Amino acid sequence: MAHAGLLVADRYRLLAQIGVGAMGAVWLGTDQRLNRQVALKQVVLERGLDPRQASEARQRILREGRIAARLQHPHAVAVYDVTMQDGEPWLVMEYLRARSLASVITLDGPLTDRAVARIGAQLADALEAAHKVGIVHRDVKPGNVLLCADGAAKLADFGIARASGDVTVTQTGVLTGTPEYSAPEVARGGRPTPAADMFSLGATLYSAVEGRPPFDLSGNALAQMEVIASGAIVPPQRAGRLAPVLTRLLDPDPDRRPSAGDARGMLETGLLDVGGTGPTREVAPPRPSERAALATRPVPIPGAPGDSEPDSTRSIPKVPPVSGVLPPPPGATHHRAAPKSSKGRRWLVGGLATAAVLTAVVATSIVLGDRRPPPEPANTAASAAVAKPVSEVDLTTAVRDYYQLLPTNPSAAWAKLTPKAHEELGGSAGFNGFWRPVKWVRLLGTTVSAPDRTVRAQLRMQTENGQSKTMTQRLILVTGPNGELLIDSVGNG
Repeated sequence: MAHAGLLVADRYRLLAQIGVGAMGAVWLGTDQRLNRQVALKQVVLERGLDPRQASEARQRILREGRIAARLQHPHAVAVYDVTMQDGEPWLVMEYLRARSLASVITLDGPLTDRAVARIGAQLADALEAAHKVGIVHRDVKPGNVLLCADGAAKLADFGIARASGDVTVTQTGVLTGTPEYSAPEVARGGRPTPAADMFSLGATLYSAVEGRPPFDLSGNALAQMEVIASGAIVPPQRAGRLAPVLTRLLDPDPDRRPSAGDARGMLETGLLDVGGTGPTREVAPPRPSERAALATRPVPIPGAPGDSEPDSTRSIPKVPPVSGVLPPPPGATHHRAAPKSSKGRRWLVGGLATAAVLTAVVATSIVLGDRRPPPEPANTAASAAVAKPVSEVDLTTAVRDYYQLLPTNPSAAWAKLTPKAHEELGGSAGFNGFWRPVKWVRLLGTTVSAPDRTVRAQLRMQTENGQSKTMTQRLILVTGPNGELLIDSVGNG
């Protein structure tokens, strides 16, 4: 059983669990040989597998590492190593202080067409490199796009990618992917291709600028799949001059979709004109030097940290709202993308897809960052609360109020946690499972770092069977929508 302090493969020391799902867990760790922080994906095999199935599953994970390691690109999350510990595979990956695009859309709302064009150009660049070495991602979606502090966008989780010519170890008839971002031909049971990745890229960018996926998925599972298989998207309303690019990427005919390189060029060209003033005009494609500058130009990401401090133990300070996020237009309904669980979906397909079933997939992407509330107009009380400095007294009081609710009122304590903390603690089931056996808990003392918004709380608790123990929890706090302090992360130590 993995635990903090475990040394994986005699090299990687586990520090804290930072993600969890049905297939395993993701840990923050230290590569002791190179003295750098890494993310480690522990893969737990499904229960009930016979020896042959277990062997296939391990082979698939090892293949995943080999595939992802082929791709070294500034806009793709790097896989450093794949190793074994106690007979099970672990993936060692680049650790990023970043937010997922899904988080930004859900918590902050749609982005501007210009911001989305910049993100799209970087992702298309990564996909072009992947396709050149025979890799099809197969699950491009907002949850697999990381937005870093320096403005870079990175495509994560090539865990279900398939390399051309590599051995196939997935079960026949099982297609892994996320329905609302999948291409129509894939929904009909076709083989994923680079063109399918381009449709998924278009659906991801559509979601970023519109605030919702491109399909109307209001029916049951079968009806939803029929809509996706037909390629009938909802026409974009907010895309502005990005709309023609989205239309090309979301073409139902894969032969008419642009390649990754062509899409990158279209998006980069659009950067010279998207969001400008005056009538729409044709702009010559940028020169190579201009393309490189555009691809690496920082993307305005709401809530992203404004420094490059590598120490992941620091909390990420709040920054004022930026112009990369669009509020809903007056009188319009704001379609927010529903918060996603860590579970993905698999479809059982044979010819025309006929059913959809849910599975759980741990994202390779590690999302640690400030989750901001939706942007408010300037000079409002909410904006002032976000910018207000937080004192040690404020932090201590918030933490004390949290523990005073436990274990007698776990629902009220749960409300003092952000969605990120909910996910880290394993959802309400994991949270309640931890506190249910506890009879009482006392806060013995705190160590506070106001600049980092970090509190180390020394606790003593007694369980219902009479056992007592002392422990330390490390909490990171952020400012909530109404100016209150919320707990964004809870860890040991």
